[in-house]
Amino acid sequence: MSCFRPHIYPGEPLDAEDSFRLLELQAGQSDDSLAIRLLTCSIGNAQYEAVSYVWGDTSLTSEIHVLPSDGSSNSLQISVTANCYATLRSLRMKDRPRMLWVDAICINQTLVGERNHQLALMTRIYHGADSIIVYLGESADNSDTALDWIQDLDQPTDYSKYETFSRGSKLPSVDRPSVEALFRRPWFRRIWVLQEITLARKAVVVCGNRQVSWDSFRAFGHWNRNERWIKALSYSIEYAISDRSDYSNFITYTTRLFNFLQATRSCLATDPRDKLYAILPLLDWEHQRMILQLKDWPAHPRYNHCTKPDESLLCKTLPIRANYHRSVHEVYTELAVALLPDFGLDTLQLGANERLVANLPSWVTDWTAVPKSNFLFQRSFRTEIDRPFAGFKERPRYKWGSKELPPEVPRPWTVIEPDSINQQPLAQLRVRAVRVGAVAMIGDTCDIRNDILPIAQWEGLGSSSRWWHEEPETPHNTPGVSYWFKSNGPPPLPPFLRTLAADSIKYPEVVRSAVKRIKHYTGEEVEHRKPGQPRNTPWRGMAVLVKQESTAKMPMRDIFQGAPSYVRQAHNIFEACDGRRFFITDTGYIGLAPDNAAVGDSAFVLESCSVPFILRDSVMPQLNKVNSSASTKGAKDSDSGCRSMILVGECWIYDMMEGQVWDKVADVTDHMYLEDIVLQ
Repeated sequence: MSCFRPHIYPGEPLDAEDSFRLLELQAGQSDDSLAIRLLTCSIGNAQYEAVSYVWGDTSLTSEIHVLPSDGSSNSLQISVTANCYATLRSLRMKDRPRMLWVDAICINQTLVGERNHQLALMTRIYHGADSIIVYLGESADNSDTALDWIQDLDQPTDYSKYETFSRGSKLPSVDRPSVEALFRRPWFRRIWVLQEITLARKAVVVCGNRQVSWDSFRAFGHWNRNERWIKALSYSIEYAISDRSDYSNFITYTTRLFNFLQATRSCLATDPRDKLYAILPLLDWEHQRMILQLKDWPAHPRYNHCTKPDESLLCKTLPIRANYHRSVHEVYTELAVALLPDFGLDTLQLGANERLVANLPSWVTDWTAVPKSNFLFQRSFRTEIDRPFAGFKERPRYKWGSKELPPEVPRPWTVIEPDSINQQPLAQLRVRAVRVGAVAMIGDTCDIRNDILPIAQWEGLGSSSRWWHEEPETPHNTPGVSYWFKSNGPPPLPPFLRTLAADSIKYPEVVRSAVKRIKHYTGEEVEHRKPGQPRNTPWRGMAVLVKQESTAKMPMRDIFQGAPSYVRQAHNIFEACDGRRFFITDTGYIGLAPDNAAVGDSAFVLESCSVPFILRDSVMPQLNKVNSSASTKGAKDSDSGCRSMILVGECWIYDMMEGQVWDKVADVTDHMYLEDIVLQ
C-alpha cells in the first residue's frame, strides 16, 4: 500500500468537456476503515447522490483508502478533513456500495484549471443528482428532538396541518434552545449551500441517526416567518422560502449580483474568492430562468406595453467567471469595477470598517468582512424621495439598484490600473470631491449590541449651542408636525437630534422622548418625576428596565414597546448610530462617522455619490496608468496634482445630505471647491 502525497491525485484526468468524477463509497461495518473508488463519468449518464457538508478545519485530517478503478487490490491513501471523513462514515452502507459526489474528493483541488472547469459544471452536477444529502454532523445539543419537532411541524401526527400554521395553535412540545442550536450549525451559514439546495430535485437532511426531508425545513421557515419564533434564521433558509415566482423578478444581472452579494455577506467561505464564485452558478441559473420568463411575458394577463420590461437591458450579463488563477485582490477589484457602471460611486458605501483581506484597496469592498453598521442608503426610508443625494446637484431620477446614468452625463470616476514599472500592485480610483472639513472632535463608538449609545458624551463635545438647541420655526396652524415636515420643511428639532436619527424622522416629539429614554437607560440622565406621577410617553412598559424573569438588565433594543410606528421611529436612532461615532469638523459641521474614523481625517462630498465619506491622507505614491475601458467622459488624462487618500467609510453630515454643498462651492466665501482625489 503506497501513501498518497498531497501533490499526487489518484483520479484519472478529466479530458471531456462534460466529464466529472464520482466517488463509489465501499460497503463496510462501523469499525471498518473507509474505502472509496474514483470513477470518471459524463454528466447525464450516471446515477448518484451529491453530498452537501462543511469542510471544517483543514488541519484536522484522516486517511481513507482509494481503490484502483481497474479493480485490482492495490490501493492508495488520501487525506481528507475530519468533517469529510465523518460524513462518509455516516453515509456508508453495510451491504452495498453507494455512489456519491463529494466536492473535496471528486475535484482535484490542487489543479486550478480543473477547479475552474468543474465550477462551471456545478449547476448541472447538483441538478443531475438523484438527491442532495445535507450532512449536519453528529447528534448534539438535543438535535434528535429538534429534528423530530421540525418534521412533525410539517407532517403532523396528532393535530391538523391547518392548526400548524395558525397563530396560537397547539404545537408539539420542544426545547427552543435545541432548535436554535440546530440552526447555529456551520452548514446553515456556508455560502455554497445556496446552490446545492436550490438546484436539488430532492434533498434530505441527515444529523446523527435522524433523517428529515428538506421540505420540512422549508415548511418550518414559512411557519417561522409568520410566528417569528426564531428572530433571525440563516440566509439559506430565507432564500429557500423566498418568492421566485414567474414574472416577479425582472431585474438586471448586476442588480441580481448585488442582491446576492449583500444577502450572503455573513455567509462563510473557506476561500475568500468563493464569496463571489459560489453564487455565480446560481446567479446564471436565475438569470436564464428570467430570460425564459421574459419571452413568455407578452402572453401573460398582466402584460401591457406600459409595463413591458427593457429586454436589451435585462439580457445583459457581466464577463465575470470563476478563475482561481487570480488573486483575491484581483477578483474583488474586478467585481468593484464591474459594479461601478450600474451603481456609480454609491458602491463605495459597501466597504466594511473592518478589513480582513490585507492590503486590499480601500475603495474595493472586502466581502469577507461583515459591516458593523447599516448603510445609510439601505435604511427603510418611507419613499425614494427621502434618500440622501449629497453629491448630486439635483435629486437623481432613479432608484437604487435599477438606475442607469444617461450617456451624456459624465461619470466622475476613473479606474487607474496597477503600474508594474513603479511596482504598484493595486488599482486606484480617481474621483472628484469637495472637502467639508477636518474631524476636530469625535465621540466614543455606539455599540447597540452591548447597550452602548453615549449620547451625553457626544453632547459634551461641542460648545456651539445652535447644534443642541436651535430649532426651525414651525408655521402657525399646521395640520400636524409630521405632515408639515414631509410637505413644508425640516422637522422642529435641533440639529443634534436630527443627526442622531440621520433625518429619518416621522414623529419629532418621539425622537425627543426616545433620546431621553436612552439616556435614562444608560445612566447618563436621571429622570426627575414626582412619586405617582405618570410618565408621559407613547410606549407601554417603559418603566421596566429589567426582565421580569431575571435580574438581568433589559437589552437597549427592547426598551421601546407600544405602537409599531413609534417603535420604528425610535429604532431609526439605533440604525443610524450603531457602529458610528458623533464628530464635529473644524469648519463647524456635525455628523456620524464610522467607528474607525479619527481626529485629523477629512469629510468629503464625492461628486455623484449619495452620501459623504470620511477620507484619510495616504503616504503611498499614486499610480498614473488609466484603465481606458473604465475611463469616463470628463475625466482628465493626467493625475498630476491629485490628492492621494484612503477611504475610511461613509458618513452622515447635517445640512449636507441634499446637495447643499454645490451652493457653497458657488459661493467663494465658503472656501469650498471641487478637487481631484485618488483613492488608494
